[in-house]
Amino acid sequence: MRYENHKFSDEDRENKLLHIVGSLQNDDDAPLHLNQDVNMFVSELTDSAAEVTYELKAGRQAYINSIEDSVNVEGIVTLDERDSLEVVGPLTLTFKAKDQHAHFIIIEMGEWAEQQ
Repeated sequence: MRYENHKFSDEDRENKLLHIVGSLQNDDDAPLHLNQDVNMFVSELTDSAAEVTYELKAGRQAYINSIEDSVNVEGIVTLDERDSLEVVGPLTLTFKAKDQHAHFIIIEMGEWAEQQ
């Protein structure tokens, strides 16, 4: 069994994507790890001009959840508070606050194989 903890500051996620959780198999920069093929990112956009971009690779899927306020996932949809979206790569996602603020999380993992 393994336990980890890490204290993040608000500035760590302000107007950028913060990689908070990664898998043990990947050599990534996340401070927390799971024994699963998953990555979690969080961002808090505090300026209407701020935007962040995320590259979702082929064979990967992501769930995006708007934690607070509204975020525009450019070219796809605007997520209001508590709204979620599932996307499948390859895809470039650009996030902007609908108004002055947006707080959201991306949970990215391997794509489920279709049952035949």
